Amino acid sequence: GVLMQFDKTHGDALWTYGFERFADEIASTRVRTNINSGATSVRAPRFPNGSTMGSKGAFIALDYYGIERLDIQAGLRHSRFSVKLPPVPGVGIGIDIAPKQTTGNLGLRYELTEHVNFVANIGRGFRAPNVFDLGAFGSRPGNRFNEPNGALEPEIIDSIDTGLKWSSERWQGEAYVFKSRYQDKITSLENGDRTPAGQIIVRNVNATQLDLYGIELMSRYQFNDKT
Repeated sequence: GVLMQFDKTHGDALWTYGFERFADEIASTRVRTNINSGATSVRAPRFPNGSTMGSKGAFIALDYYGIERLDIQAGLRHSRFSVKLPPVPGVGIGIDIAPKQTTGNLGLRYELTEHVNFVANIGRGFRAPNVFDLGAFGSRPGNRFNEPNGALEPEIIDSIDTGLKWSSERWQGEAYVFKSRYQDKITSLENGDRTPAGQIIVRNVNATQLDLYGIELMSRYQFNDKT
């Protein structure tokens, strides 16, 4: 992979921008050995051998500090993934998808006093299906059989948080509340059918919505100048 990032100051703003490129390839084999006789037999690999996953991304971020006591941060990112799985022997299904998404965030920090800042952030992120989500074919624990799903979409998460940060000569602390909502979260579901051997057929699908709420607290005290 390669990542390039650049910074430029213009007036009361700091701009950060760049791009990245990553590529992964999987080599996967599986052999079963009889520990009594020593006989071996080749089995289908855990993931399709030769599967690849690549990603490209470009981003830009702004840190604007031209307003007294206020710091504004914003960013945009465009990402594109390419996931390719070759046909699996015995299954005969390959997958080639290229999900893409533009995400962003907006945050601010306001200086309430010399030692206390109010902070707030809102943003969106996403996670593209990976080889694990797409390539878990065949028999699985619990008498299950996983069938492929080449129509998987990315998971989307929207988050918001707000809180206070304070600091003094020796004390530092943070207190936040946050909420996150996952959409199209990938989960494994039964389709109601069974294989000829009686295994329950399941597949990964975008079927779950999940809300997370929380409080986050942190405090740190410096006892002396060395610790």
